[in-house]
Amino acid sequence: MIGEPPMDPLHTQSGMPESEAAAEARRLIDDWAARPVPHHPTSFRDDTAPPAFGTAPPVKQPDVFDTAWRHTHPTRFARVRSWTARRFRTAR
Repeated sequence: MIGEPPMDPLHTQSGMPESEAAAEARRLIDDWAARPVPHHPTSFRDDTAPPAFGTAPPVKQPDVFDTAWRHTHPTRFARVRSWTARRFRTAR
């Protein structure tokens, strides 16, 4: 439009002089550095008492072995199915 500055896709023209930009950057960095560092636990301790007799009862684990086994050891039917898919997918 008329009266607007030309478009600057690289944003090379700053709205403030270099000295003001440096002062603003220093202020932002100092403000960030003054904040305390939040500490998050990286581990936890289970303080529950062990069972009075024997070992702890087993905990059910999700079964992902079957899927992994089928992925690495396909059945004969899966091999034939993939062979036919490749065979009929190719152009003749």
